[in-house]
Amino acid sequence: MGDARDKGAQGPRRFQAPGLGLTILLLTVAAATATLGVGLGQRLVWKRDLIAERNARVDRPPLEVEELAGAEVYYRRVRAAGSYDADRSFIVHREPNELRAGVRLFSPVLLEPPQADFEAVLVDRGWLPHDELSRVLNETRAAPRADITALVTPMQLADATPESAEPRPEWLYFDPRFHGAHAQRSLPYRLAPALLLRDAVAGEGYPRGGYERPKSHVDHRAYAATWFAMSAAAVGLWFGLGFERRRR
Repeated sequence: MGDARDKGAQGPRRFQAPGLGLTILLLTVAAATATLGVGLGQRLVWKRDLIAERNARVDRPPLEVEELAGAEVYYRRVRAAGSYDADRSFIVHREPNELRAGVRLFSPVLLEPPQADFEAVLVDRGWLPHDELSRVLNETRAAPRADITALVTPMQLADATPESAEPRPEWLYFDPRFHGAHAQRSLPYRLAPALLLRDAVAGEGYPRGGYERPKSHVDHRAYAATWFAMSAAAVGLWFGLGFERRRR
């Protein structure tokens, strides 16, 4: 009986490293994935600080329109006054809102007074149902006055010459970084190098202004945790194979 107990008893398990090739492979995987995890952690901190800085800029008091020609105006809000040019407005087709098909309405605002470097600004006035478009444009023609507060976003004009291209009344997609030059070429006056996203106004009808505040659309924490888990798994596999090999 004692012999059976002695035969079944196991001594302390000792570690013996797996073969050189397997060791190099697993430790390389562990180091590489850990490095990726650290990099994503650093990017998370950088992105968090960047978003916080941009949101702080959004919350600062609005600029005056003459300051649009200066530096550091992006992600700032600005006040602009003038008249909407309804006949040179255009629409950008968007996903449905409120379970209704709709568009975003873009209209130039002729500034009062015009500035030395530009005479108008392009304004994203907001979303409206497609069947409201004619009514809104007719109302704008009858009462074109515009007094708005809006968020400044970059728009590249690339030295475009005013009134050198045919107007485009409908767009499937409008990115001011790439399409701003065409907007300038279709207008007879000089635009400011910025697209203004009109603030939402409580209780307003159509179009409904508003914009998404700066935020991250990527969960860097989840990606970093995944890479760290893969690194830990590679190290754990290396140790597990070492103990298994010793037991055999």
